[in-house]
Amino acid sequence: MEPIQIVAPGIWVQPWSETEVLGAVAWLWLQSPRHQQHTLAIFGQHLLPAIRRRQFALFSQGQQPIGYITWALFNQTAEQNYIKSNVSLLNQPEHWQCGGRMWFIDWFAPFGHSMVISRIMARRLFPTTIARALHHHGDTTGLRINTFKGAAVSAAELAYWQQQNPVSVPIISV
Repeated sequence: MEPIQIVAPGIWVQPWSETEVLGAVAWLWLQSPRHQQHTLAIFGQHLLPAIRRRQFALFSQGQQPIGYITWALFNQTAEQNYIKSNVSLLNQPEHWQCGGRMWFIDWFAPFGHSMVISRIMARRLFPTTIARALHHHGDTTGLRINTFKGAAVSAAELAYWQQQNPVSVPIISV
């Protein structure tokens, strides 16, 4: 099996091309029936803020993209707005980088590489980070908030962080 290459210019200094990243992510979107219905305007509105702020990681194996993630750094107000309506993030791109509350916005692995990407994130990209993500599965399970911790974060550190950083808006499940 070929090693996984990572483009993450917000984490490591490395050469990269906005055009190549956009092309790879567009190709990934075309692999998903849910995403391939979106217009180019939605595609750009959704991805360009993260790419231009270098708040993304693109994962490839050989020449094939296998997934990508994006993240935002919210203040409490932006976090509240995002939880209430994740569309609000798209309407206010400045919220992508306005505080210290890290949220994974996109976690996209259409070929089943989600666990591999999760391990890479925990060990290499964000080993000392705690972050959250909205988990969307529509009417099946409703909306919930997942917490991510890097491999170097202890259970005690996670518990303290959760106590100090409660979710600012409760989630009401479907």
